[in-house]
Amino acid sequence: MTVIYQRPVNGPATHALVIGVGAYPSAKIDNFIPGTTPELLKDVQDLPSAAAGAAAFCDWLIGEAAFDQPLASIEMLSNGPTAAHGQYGWIGRIPIPLENGGAPIDPRGDIAVGVPNTGNVTAAGAQWLARLSSENGNVGVVFICGHGVAVTSQPLVLLADLNENPVTPWSAFINMYDLGVGLKQAPNVSAAYIFVDACGEMVTDFYVQNNGVGAKFIRSDPFVAGTEKVALLAAAASNYFTFEDSPTTGGRFTQVLLRALRGASARNPSGTPRWGAYPIAIHEDLKSLYQLEPRWQRQPFEPVSPMLPTTTAPIVNYSVPPDVTVNVVLDPTQAFTAGTVIIRDIQGATLHTCPATASENWPQPMQASIFPHFVNASFGNGGGYRDVDEIFCPSRSLYHHVVNVRLNGGGA
Repeated sequence: MTVIYQRPVNGPATHALVIGVGAYPSAKIDNFIPGTTPELLKDVQDLPSAAAGAAAFCDWLIGEAAFDQPLASIEMLSNGPTAAHGQYGWIGRIPIPLENGGAPIDPRGDIAVGVPNTGNVTAAGAQWLARLSSENGNVGVVFICGHGVAVTSQPLVLLADLNENPVTPWSAFINMYDLGVGLKQAPNVSAAYIFVDACGEMVTDFYVQNNGVGAKFIRSDPFVAGTEKVALLAAAASNYFTFEDSPTTGGRFTQVLLRALRGASARNPSGTPRWGAYPIAIHEDLKSLYQLEPRWQRQPFEPVSPMLPTTTAPIVNYSVPPDVTVNVVLDPTQAFTAGTVIIRDIQGATLHTCPATASENWPQPMQASIFPHFVNASFGNGGGYRDVDEIFCPSRSLYHHVVNVRLNGGGA
């Protein structure tokens, strides 16, 4: 299949499998057979954002992600409504990572990647699994985006050859929960992280058909105990949809997930300069990060985590404290227009000043810290409110940090 990134690593390494299912050419009106083709497969919408999300995730893997075990390979499958959705190239878009000696790591140009159909996903997954299982202590990362269904709370993603087989039109899928169970039982895998940007639609026709096992490349034995070392985070709970932002930016879940991985969900459990993004913290933060975007508020966002590990290892680490978000809310909110709100460090230096456009809240990215900081709201003599100076600690994102402001004269 298509390896878009590869470099030799001595010892344990991280291996990624990235899939963007953005086109379903056989599930279109031209292939509809009345009385045979399921009505829901008559005209399945293509998803250019699936390919865009897969490319964005690969960009993060190559250009930013700092795993405990260095990134050694990325296997990618992607398609979409245009030929460009079946290509991936990162040169010119993200900084070229360098080896310790200064030589560029695997500087590939645009690559035509494989179509994410059942056969290709099975083959690509088998090759990814072989690399993942080749060294004790390896780490696996899986990202997939496309149309999805949920079966007993298990996220399944539909593949590009959906409706290609008229006898079993629903048989083109991959069961991400089953993949997670198999990875729990894989002996050489120390950790695995699976991210699924797909709907959790409940499709009755899918349930009642004999659809087979879909694209399956790992053994999962219900009678074999596994190790709780796998995180599976999915964009939508059963019977919920997930949504695009635009065809060029990827899905909303993908954008929120990448924001979390880039530091918004960072934690510092040790109190030392070591910051990391942990699976349970990302799951905790996803909905709050989504709600910071007012333009998305009309549609629901219900991410779920069918699996969380019992280990405390971070997915990625940060060499310097990352930016978290402190969302300052004044109570009453109209106090924003009556004075000036700033954030100060422990020495009293002003770090951030609230813009005059704030009306109900002030979401401010700022560098994470384990030390006290202050929110100061000052109103002058004619502001009608008392000045307030409140302490807080930006050791994680604070999505609704309320500062109570009192009226002059003692009123609440």
